Amino acid sequence: YHPMMEQAQANAMAVLEADESKIKLGRADAGYCNEADLERECDYEMLTATKKDWKRRKEMREAPPPRGRIPKHLSATQRMERKLRTKRGSEEYKKRSQTIEPVFGQIKSGRGIDAFYGRDLVSARGEWNLICGTHNLLKLFGSLRAARN
Repeated sequence: YHPMMEQAQANAMAVLEADESKIKLGRADAGYCNEADLERECDYEMLTATKKDWKRRKEMREAPPPRGRIPKHLSATQRMERKLRTKRGSEEYKKRSQTIEPVFGQIKSGRGIDAFYGRDLVSARGEWNLICGTHNLLKLFGSLRAARN
């Protein structure tokens, strides 16, 4: 996920042209969880799910939030699991479903786009860029229209 976060950081800086636009916290689902990424040092904090969402929720219900110092013998994945079980980690990670997931729902359900027509990576990437671009234009158009009324 680090190349994606670096590109997001560059995009934010290009649009806002201010130091306040720096991304300070990233959230990623379990598909992005790997030991190498979790161990990598970066200038932003990451909250990366280590398990599928339903498994994580079950674990949160069964175990109380951790307290005290972080044990030194934990792997990067175990440290991330512990971080997600803290009150702050849990609250921050929940925001992922409010900010990221609706976009996919709007694209898949609202616009009826649930598959790519191109079968190779280059075609799929181009198609995805077009889908995201038109999604953003529709959002921008909707907000401009709402502002006029």
